[in-house]
Amino acid sequence: MISNIVSLSVIIPVFNSELYLDECLQSVLNQTFENYEVILIDDGSSDSSSFICDQYVTLDSRFRVIHKINTGAADSRNVGLMEANGVYVIFMDSDDFWKNNNCFEILINEVMSSSECDFIGFNIEYHWNNGHVKKMPSYSDAILEACDKEYLIQTLVETGNFSVSPCSKIIKRKFLIDYNILFPKGIVGEDILWFQVLLEKSSNIRYINEYFYCYRKIKSSVSGNMTLKKYDDFDKIIRMLEEVSGIKISIKENCVVIGTK
Repeated sequence: MISNIVSLSVIIPVFNSELYLDECLQSVLNQTFENYEVILIDDGSSDSSSFICDQYVTLDSRFRVIHKINTGAADSRNVGLMEANGVYVIFMDSDDFWKNNNCFEILINEVMSSSECDFIGFNIEYHWNNGHVKKMPSYSDAILEACDKEYLIQTLVETGNFSVSPCSKIIKRKFLIDYNILFPKGIVGEDILWFQVLLEKSSNIRYINEYFYCYRKIKSSVSGNMTLKKYDDFDKIIRMLEEVSGIKISIKENCVVIGTK
């Protein structure tokens, strides 16, 4: 553990996820590592999600809930970050869950052995309600052993292993606060822009080949519900990333395709 303060803050925006919220929170509650806090941000839910959040606060003192009007996941994550006390931060979606009970324990051991890292990335499994499971590609040895940040980013781009999701990383809270790395509100694709800033500001990063996080595939895609405003937001983010990073980004068959210019 890291002295006597909270080692880990788990930030979970919650919006109308009553069908899956209990499994999500149980997967946190069942972790063998105990020095964490859970910040639930009830984003104006109209189902029983608010009640479920309150139940967990009563059940375990490590759980806190903030009830607020609906402003979206980006703003909810920012609210959670401002309330967090942990040395490290993990973001979750309220319909996802952790694969095993020792995920936090392994992650804390990893950050303790790599205390110079601003964040450590890990891997994701996609879970469908019909039982189908698909893993993201494993990170190559070149990625796992990379010491130079620029080389690591280049290798991630070349291999296609470029997850922008905040849910696949454990991050120093002070690093996020010091550089004011927040999620842009009111736009589509905010994770992409957030991740770009995260990479730009970080000094040391590392990836590990551990499949910890289970992403439930019930979420509607951006492209499947595209409006003119959403398209414009997404296009602006892509052009901004190209300008800043020197990476060519395009859309093909509803997927983001990343390649060098």
